[in-house]
Formats: sequence, C-alpha cells, structure tokens
Amino acid sequence: MNALKCLLAAAMVWGASGTAHADIVYSAELQLANYPAFRTGNPIFDGPHSLPGQWQSDVQPTVGVFRSRDLVGYTTDPATGAEVPTWGPDILGHHDWGNQGPAAMGWDTSVRNGPILDDQQTTGRGTADRNHFEATIHRRDNPAEAQASGTWRRDFSLDPHASFTFAANASLDIAGDASALDAEVVADATTFTGGLSLMLRDAAGRVSAGIGAVLFDSWGSITYGTGPDGALSLTITNNGDTALLGQLNAGAFAQMSALAAPVPEPEAWLMLLAGAMAVGGAARRRAPPVEAVGCRA
Repeated sequence: MNALKCLLAAAMVWGASGTAHADIVYSAELQLANYPAFRTGNPIFDGPHSLPGQWQSDVQPTVGVFRSRDLVGYTTDPATGAEVPTWGPDILGHHDWGNQGPAAMGWDTSVRNGPILDDQQTTGRGTADRNHFEATIHRRDNPAEAQASGTWRRDFSLDPHASFTFAANASLDIAGDASALDAEVVADATTFTGGLSLMLRDAAGRVSAGIGAVLFDSWGSITYGTGPDGALSLTITNNGDTALLGQLNAGAFAQMSALAAPVPEPEAWLMLLAGAMAVGGAARRRAPPVEAVGCRA
C-alpha cells in the first residue's frame, strides 16, 4: 500500500511539473439589486429616496480574501507510517481597500494575478466592491488548496411599522472539475438566533453566494423570496412601535481542496455567513434574543 501511495505522490509531482495540464476554475458572484439607502445623518448623502431608517455603523467591515497553497508531495510519518501531504508556502493575495464613507459600501480586494514561483500556479481573487462580490479560484497544473471570499456587513435601524427589501442576484460556475456544478437555493434560520440567510450554493460546498439579515429586537420579522437567474430577496419588517435594530450581510465564497473531490457539507457556507453576521450583534444590543422569525417563500 505504501508503495502505491508513493507512486501516486510521484505521479502528482510529475504532473505538476508541467507535463500534465488541467485547469480548474471555481467562481461565485453576487450583484446587489438595491443597495439599501438608509439615512446617514449627513444631508449631502440623504434625500427623499432614503429608506425609513438609518445606518448604525460608519465604517463597514468590507473584506476581500484570497489565499492558496500547493501540494508538492507526501512524506511518511515515522511514528504511524501514514502518508502525510507536504504543502508549499501559504500564499496570500495582494490586498487593496478603498472608500468606507458613511453612504458607501466601500471596497476591498485580495488578488493574486500570477505565479510567485514556477511551481505555484494557483491564482484568484476575493472582492467586495460596493455592490458587487466575487470569489474566484483558478488552479493551473499543481493540486492546491485555496480559499476566496468577498463579504460585507453593516448595522441598521428601521423606523416603527416600516419595511424594506434587500435583494441581489447570485451566479456560480465550476469549470474543469470532474464533478459538475449542482446549484441549489437554501434558506436557513437555524444557524443563528433572530436571523435568516438566503444562499445559492453548490451542493458539494465549493462555491456559494448569498445575502442575510440578523434582527437584534424581537418585534421584527424577515420573509424571503427567490426568482430566476439566482434572484434572492429578504424583506425586513418592523412590527413594533419603536426602532428595530439589525444587521445586513452579503458575500461570495469559493473553496478548493487538493486531496479529494469535495464532500457535501450542508452547513459550511451557511455557518460562514451566519458567523459573519452574528459578530457584533451581542455588543450592539443587550435586548432579549428574538423569539421567532417569520420565514416564508
């Protein structure tokens, strides 16, 4: 068995040298259909089209991420005799970020456009650019692990008995992989209290894009809708007599594994989005948790 593993490892390294060539591309994109125009408190940005509410955070956590590492072979663990993968350096994308003003979503990009060394060929980008989010991984030759994401979140308040809709269009693509894209829309209100995420995702967990909302007060509700071409929407309603506090979230994600075909992980991307949305929630409000969230298609 060890001889077989060594033979396989040698074949992988030989293939990575350039004799074999198999490009694989994973891509997820999210385009916001209507970036919410809440009041900022600044008359330069506010006007008659402002929504019945206000942004509660001035600087948005807008984050683009890309990182990868190449599989260069296997070594034998002397204690167990098991074959252990040997990885090249962990490469981070070049990071660039821009305007985070009170009325803007801001932008942040992590990108790797070309190989740093001859045997490191994985490139890609994670971008959160105002109302567009992208996560792309392009693997050339070498087996590799890689992650890309573009995410954004921001706190808001909504006036009593008011509502608004947060909408986007998601698209996914898999090219060159033996396992074809199997896209599905998933609505989830169980991974965190008082919120709802709505995502278009690959059933194997390789790519995903979606939107979400968390409510910090019990008198709010969230309903969702879906449509053709990856259309996603969340409608937030304040059913109370005082302002409703909450948080919006959007993102695109891609993940590539070198060692095996992706294994379906139904909660993986939902947990990423839910975790990002939950950050700051406890600090923002000490009110009792939301007891019920209305969810209907």
